[in-house]
Amino acid sequence: MNTYRLFIAQLLIIGIASLTLSPYFAPQVLAQTVKSPPESKETQHIKSAAYEWLDVALEATAREHERVSPRPTVGSRMLAIIVTVMYDAWAAYDEKAVDTRLGDKLRRPKSERTAANKEKAIAYATYRAMLDVFAEDKIWLEEQMSRRGFDPHDATTNLSKPQGVGNVAARAVIEYRHKDGANQLGDELGGDGKPYSDYTFLSPRKFG
Repeated sequence: MNTYRLFIAQLLIIGIASLTLSPYFAPQVLAQTVKSPPESKETQHIKSAAYEWLDVALEATAREHERVSPRPTVGSRMLAIIVTVMYDAWAAYDEKAVDTRLGDKLRRPKSERTAANKEKAIAYATYRAMLDVFAEDKIWLEEQMSRRGFDPHDATTNLSKPQGVGNVAARAVIEYRHKDGANQLGDELGGDGKPYSDYTFLSPRKFG
C-alpha cells in the first residue's frame, strides 16, 4: 500500500475523529495513534469498538485512495460520515448524549445499555456508512463484518436490537448527506452525472 497515501489517510481520520467523536472515544483514539513502548500484560487494555472500526475505516480510506485518489475534501467528508454514525449509534445507549440527526429518538432503556449492545450498534452503523461511501469495497466490508461475528446482511430496523439501532442511525445520516451539496451520487442538476462532480461551475476569478 502506498505509504504516503496511508499517512494522509491517518492524518485525516485522526483529525476528524478528535473533532467529531465524544470524549468517550477521543482519549482512546488519540492514544492508539501514537506509538508507545510495548505494554506489560498488566497494563494492556482491550481495544474498544470505536478503535476497531476506526482501524477498518482507515484501511478502507487507504484502499479508496489507491483506487481513485479522491480529493482531500472528499476523503475528509467520507471519514466525517463514518465517525458521525459511530457516535450516533453509541449515543443511543448513553443517558444524555443525543443523535446528530434524530436527537433522543433512538434512546434505549437503561437495561439495554450494555457494552455488547454498544459494540454491535457501532459495528452496524459504521458498516452501513462505509457501504455507502466505499461501495466498490462491498465484498471486503462484508468480510470485515463476518470476521467479527456480525451478519452483514442483517438490515433490521427494529430498535430493540442493537443492529437495528445502528442501521437506523446510519440511514438518517446517509440520507441527510446525500443532499448536503457534495454531489456524492452525481445527481445534482448541472453536473455530469459523476460522483462528486462540479455542478456550480464557479471560478475564483469571478470573485477577484
